[in-house]
Amino acid sequence: MKKMLLRALPLSAALLVLCLCDVMAKGDGGVTVSPVAQDADAANGGVVYALPRTVLRVKLTAQAVVETAGPFYQYSTRLLNLTDVVTQNAVRWSLVSADVETVGVADYSRRFKVSAEGGAAMPTIRLSPDGVLLAANADVCQPSPAPEPRQPEVRFADFSGVPLSQSVLSRTSKAAMADDVAQSIYALRSARVALISGDREASLPDAGALAYALEQISRLERQHVELFAGRRDTVTVVRYVDVVPDYDGANSQIPIRFSETAGFVDALDLTGKPVYVDFEFSDAAKLNALPDGSKQRKSEPLKGLRYCAPGCLAVRVLDRNISLCQKTVLCSQNGQVAELPSGILATHSVVLDPATGALVSISALAKR
Repeated sequence: MKKMLLRALPLSAALLVLCLCDVMAKGDGGVTVSPVAQDADAANGGVVYALPRTVLRVKLTAQAVVETAGPFYQYSTRLLNLTDVVTQNAVRWSLVSADVETVGVADYSRRFKVSAEGGAAMPTIRLSPDGVLLAANADVCQPSPAPEPRQPEVRFADFSGVPLSQSVLSRTSKAAMADDVAQSIYALRSARVALISGDREASLPDAGALAYALEQISRLERQHVELFAGRRDTVTVVRYVDVVPDYDGANSQIPIRFSETAGFVDALDLTGKPVYVDFEFSDAAKLNALPDGSKQRKSEPLKGLRYCAPGCLAVRVLDRNISLCQKTVLCSQNGQVAELPSGILATHSVVLDPATGALVSISALAKR
């Protein structure tokens, strides 16, 4: 009996080894994730990914009112009785609104390597261009690059396109030219009154022709009046600035300054007034904490996929002391690194938020 048991033991051990090899070949628990402490740890044998560092992308919207004086502004009161007149060229800027969204950049102090051991199948890993983990065993869209809005040009108006008669252009003095232009304005107004009142001499064949004629008269009148009153054009300009919240640093940053005469200027340009981005971490005690229970697992190193459990960050954008925007966002710097079960990459697809590293979805893979 003992001889039979001794013969059976090697056979049982061989069968057990074969079973373990088969399990590892199927990838059940054969995929591990280990921290990368230095560049040498990242060489060969796996795919290295980084968790993101949350960046606040602040969208600032400003308006520029471009005031252009007309060539005959000195005669505007005497000839046309105008009072609201632009007398000199100027650009007046105002900061009207702000908004905040979050994007992610790679935090190379939190890198991890995904490795397949014992013949296990390597999961499909999706990374951003700078190495942030986007998904495992799932297809996702790459995060959009930083926006570059097309900015309109801020420039003074040009009155050279105003149609003037030969008699106006032949005048040798500005006063005489202004007087002739004023008479043209009064003539246009008289023609409008004649058309509206139904004067037979000024009548038109149908309503469409009348509407077109009135529109052209209004356009010509506006262009001629602008030679006296000047023009005020409003231009909207959008600027994006990035701010990285850092708990170890100040809770307020000045990423850009704003001037009422020059618009957006560099943060070091003291001709502009500061635009503040204030932030407050909701629970600083959890900053960069390790997963719960990790102290009890020193003898059993963590092998599962690492992700972020982000914390809340209160953000305010201020134009000096005027609040432009106030909102709460999620921030990886105010969260903790957490771990998924070590075997989940063999059986599930995982999608992470590229801005915070938080879990977006976990779903079971279809059985083959």
